[in-house]
Amino acid sequence: MNVQMLGPEYSLTPSLYEHLQQSLHAAFARARSHVVRIVVRLGDLNGPGGGRDKVCQLNVTMAGQPEVVIREVQEDMYYAIDCAVRRAAHRALRLMQRRHASPAKREDAAPV
Repeated sequence: MNVQMLGPEYSLTPSLYEHLQQSLHAAFARARSHVVRIVVRLGDLNGPGGGRDKVCQLNVTMAGQPEVVIREVQEDMYYAIDCAVRRAAHRALRLMQRRHASPAKREDAAPV
């Protein structure tokens, strides 16, 4: 699983980086073999002014699937990462399940 980090304007601390890596590996454990690349973009919409402005966007590329794009905005970057990773992993797993279920449905369908 190739993970790329973008967002040079956001200061990524070692603890935040470790949290992000652990979250991604845990959430995508079941889909790891299908994930080609995950691009992570972190940002702060309002600068140091505070408020609900921490952004985590994930772009997940899987073989033979549409790209999954999740954007989460929260007050806390750790929480934004947790929410975005959870949502992206859920969407990726659903796409995988649909792909595996659809050939069986086509075989069972009666000819028209």
